[in-house]
This record gives sequence, C-alpha cells and structure tokens, in this order.
Amino acid sequence: MKLHPSPSIEWLADTLPSLAQVRARGETFDAVLATAVWMHLDESERAEAMPAGASLVAPGGVLILS
Repeated sequence: MKLHPSPSIEWLADTLPSLAQVRARGETFDAVLATAVWMHLDESERAEAMPAGASLVAPGGVLILS
C-alpha cells in the first residue's frame, strides 16, 4: 500500500476460510490473490475456502493461490 498509493486502488483484507467481510460486499473481482495462506488451512478449511474464494471471481477472472 505504501509503494502504490492511489485512489484507484482499494486494498481489502479478510481471513480464510470464510472471507466473510469481502463476500458480504456482494462484489466480484477480475483477480483474487491468496498468498502464503493455503498451506496453513486444514482439509475442512480448504473445503470451505475454495468455494468462498471462487465466489469472488468475476466471469473470465482468475483466482491465484501462491
């Protein structure tokens, strides 16, 4: 955020597995990035997190796990 301060960028932070705060907005995004988190989820959390993350991706968008 410090490197790219811009009124055109809205930085969002939420937590897996539910992503409740972001999903409550009812929006979808061209790109959803989850970095350095997937390996910390157990099997049941992953089963919840994948559809939660996928629900945020707009048609033609991408979900990136790193």
